[in-house]
Amino acid sequence: METSNRQLTLLGKRNFHPYSQAFFALILIIVSTAIMAVGRAENDSEWYLAATILLFFTVANPILGMFKKRWKQYVLQSLGAYVILFPSGIFLTNIWARHGILSLHTFKLLFIATFIFYFLTLFLVATFRFLLRLLKSADNNPKYQ
Repeated sequence: METSNRQLTLLGKRNFHPYSQAFFALILIIVSTAIMAVGRAENDSEWYLAATILLFFTVANPILGMFKKRWKQYVLQSLGAYVILFPSGIFLTNIWARHGILSLHTFKLLFIATFIFYFLTLFLVATFRFLLRLLKSADNNPKYQ
């Protein structure tokens, strides 16, 4: 029986670096908010798009790094990318949006919840990796076979 040695890919790339992910998300925020500003869509639609893109990064980033061999290094790079992406995404959206973030209390709360959710997602992935390592060590231990 032959097993596949495939890695998780995104857009055909095996190593989708956290800074590349953040750059891609930032480009999406810039393009989508510019389109919304030019098209004069509904009120606060720029903020909805920015929140959606940041939330997608929040969920996808830890999942893409779940099976990395150097997970600690990936998490440190992800945190750096997130620290750059989060305020710059809010700042750039604030430039294009019709209403500033300071006047939109709902979105302030949404961005705070997204920020907390990022760390919870990292914690869940770390717990999952710990359980996998625990199960692999139990499989290799002859006492449990």
